[in-house]
This record gives sequence, C-alpha cells and structure tokens, in this order.
Amino acid sequence: MRRRIPYLNALLILPLLVLCGCRSSALKGSFSDYSRTYADSMNTQILLNLARAEQGHPAYYLQMGPITSTFRFGGETGARIGSSPIINSLGDLEVMGLTQSLNLTEQPTFSFTPLSGPAFGQSLFKPIDIRIFVSLYDQGKPLNQLIRTMVRSVELQYENEDKLVVYKNNPLDSNEDSYVNFLRFAGGAKELQRKRAITISVDSANNSLSCNLTSEASGILAEYAKQNYASAGDQQDNEDGEFKLTLKIRTFNEVLTALACEHELFETRNNLDQDFNSKIPKSEQNPILRIDWSGEGSMALETPLVSTRYQGKMYKITDMKSHSGYSETSRRNREVFLLLSTLYTQLSLDPTTLPIQQLIQVN
Repeated sequence: MRRRIPYLNALLILPLLVLCGCRSSALKGSFSDYSRTYADSMNTQILLNLARAEQGHPAYYLQMGPITSTFRFGGETGARIGSSPIINSLGDLEVMGLTQSLNLTEQPTFSFTPLSGPAFGQSLFKPIDIRIFVSLYDQGKPLNQLIRTMVRSVELQYENEDKLVVYKNNPLDSNEDSYVNFLRFAGGAKELQRKRAITISVDSANNSLSCNLTSEASGILAEYAKQNYASAGDQQDNEDGEFKLTLKIRTFNEVLTALACEHELFETRNNLDQDFNSKIPKSEQNPILRIDWSGEGSMALETPLVSTRYQGKMYKITDMKSHSGYSETSRRNREVFLLLSTLYTQLSLDPTTLPIQQLIQVN
C-alpha cells in the first residue's frame, strides 16, 4: 500500500510562518541599527566641530531628518511528489521533494538638513536661555560644571557702594586674578550645592539668576577656601556688604569654541603662572573638557565615547582610568560632552519648516 507523509501541508505553509516571524525580527534589528548609527553620527558631528574650533576652523551642522525604510518580504515553495516501491513491511511509500526560498530586501531613505539661515543663526549666537541652566541644576548637574561650561562671566554688584566686580571665564584674561576668582566661585558653588546651602531661581523677564544662601553658607565657604587654596592673608575680602549676583550666559557658539580651546589655554596659563594650581580649588585644576589626548597611552584611558580624526589629528572624548571608583573628576569629560550634546538640541529645527531644496536625501 501507499502511505502519505502527513506533514506535507504543514511544510507547504512553513515559509509563511517564517516570513511572519522575519518581519518583527527585521523591524527590531533595523530600529536598533538606525538608533545606534544616529547616536554615533550626532556624537561624531559634535566632536568634529570641537576639533574644527580647536584648529580655528568654522563649524558646520547637519541635522538628520526622517528615516524611512521599506521592507519587502518574499518566499517561494515548490513540491515534487512521486511513487517509489520500497520492499519492506510498510509497502510502497510516496516520496516528496520540497524547494523553499525566502528573501528580504530593505530600502532605507535618509534625509539630512544643512543648518543655516537666519533662524539657525539666531539660535547659534543668542545667549542660551537661562532657564536651561536652572533646569539642569534642578536635575542635579554639578554646579561647577554648569558654571564653567555655560557662564561667560560672573558679576557682583555691591549695594553699599558703586562697585562692580567681574570674574571672567577666560584662562588668559588680562586681569590674572579674574580667572582665578572665577574658578574659586565655581568650586565654592559646587560645595554649597553639595551641602545644600544654596538655591537658585530664575527671573525669566530679565534672563537672570538669583541665588539664596543659607545661614551656614559663609562658614562652609571659609572652610572650603582654607582646605583648597587660601592661606593666611589670601582670603578674599568679604567685607564689602551685600551684592547682586549676575551670571552672564554664553551663546552656544561661545560654549563650543571655549570648550574646544580650554585645554590648550589652561596649559598655557599653567606655564605662565607656576603657582596657578595652588591658587584654585583642587576640583578645578583641570580644563573643563579635553579632546586632545596625544601623549597619553591608550591603556591609561577609558574606552572613548566617540573619536574622530581631523586634519591628521586624533580627537577623543574619554577620561583617565580611575582605580578608586567614581569621583567628581573620573567622568568629567564624558559628562561635559553629554552637557554639550544636551545644549546642542536647542539648535535643532523642524525640517518640515525648511525649504525643500535644503533637504538632502540619500537612498
């Protein structure tokens, strides 16, 4: 007798089941790939613009628009059935030959927008909204990092006399004490934040900040100065009375340029003033961001968050390896780069509002 194999129908519909499973797998895989590639591309663009600024070259920006991907799934199944007598206890068996083929094609379309024009220029060259500073502070970002990254200068207007004191965030300012006092201010503010002795609020109408200190703040600052930099006779004069504090916020273009060049300027200031480090808090004795790690062995560095080569020079976002666990400075470069990336999102524009000729599509 002839005996049919009972699984023929199941085998014939197997490709359909496989295709159904392929769809979800393809979507998950592509989503992860595109997300990873997008993140790497944005990180590389920011680091590339830091490298350009470090070499005195202009920055350029591309914003990625919608990513459209079309999937096509296909499959074919063929069957051949014949009869072949087999001499055994089962009698004649029907034999079968199956052919199956599956195919998947994906056609992605990427859109890039060169950022330029009046709207983008206004975003690039106007001071960053001070509410962003306060929002980041409320989220627990280290206050010294925010000040050294986003603040151009600190102004103290004393109420008892017509006296304005300005601390500039510039390592090579003509007033040598200006930058020293700026770093002392940044370090002291971080200590007050750590001890919860300072609160910051924003005056949206004037794009300015107000700082309120607890009664313990003066003692905290005095002890901080004593432990970090101040010797007898080196304490700052605090007898000028109450003052109004104003933080002048940088533009994004200023932030990018300052962070790109601070390592070199910081080292230059160190070379010009051999006592520079002894005058400033220990937490502020390094540039806020370093992108040039030439001269440092790779074994001494953490795995770079991103790296790129520009004009024959390698740039990285990384930190020195720490053997004592997490500390305030063990992740500083990566944290400041994250802060810069967050600020960059304020420059993004809606691609649908741009003229169609400004869009670049790649298939």
